[in-house]
Amino acid sequence: PCSIELGASWRVPTYAEYFNIDNAGGWTNWTSSYNSPLKLHAAGCIGYAAGSLYSRGSSGDYWSSTMSANNTGHGFQMYNGGSGMVVFDKAYGFPLRCINDNIQ
Repeated sequence: PCSIELGASWRVPTYAEYFNIDNAGGWTNWTSSYNSPLKLHAAGCIGYAAGSLYSRGSSGDYWSSTMSANNTGHGFQMYNGGSGMVVFDKAYGFPLRCINDNIQ
């Protein structure tokens, strides 16, 4: 979706890229995650059952470009005090963070 909307050099981060962020200590508060080049914040997500927004302001769930299985995908989850890699059903409405390989 990033390359369609923004151009060929834009993409969604991979599982490995998010994993490396988390493995290096992740983020322990919203200030450090928002001040990073990715500008991640507690966007919450849209649930697949009722389509309602939840966890806004308390967690940030972001899709990676890496599939887990046909109906699940790898994601990166942040919450106040930590972060980690997750696998969720693809029906969830998580935000995407687009990155550009040509911008340093």
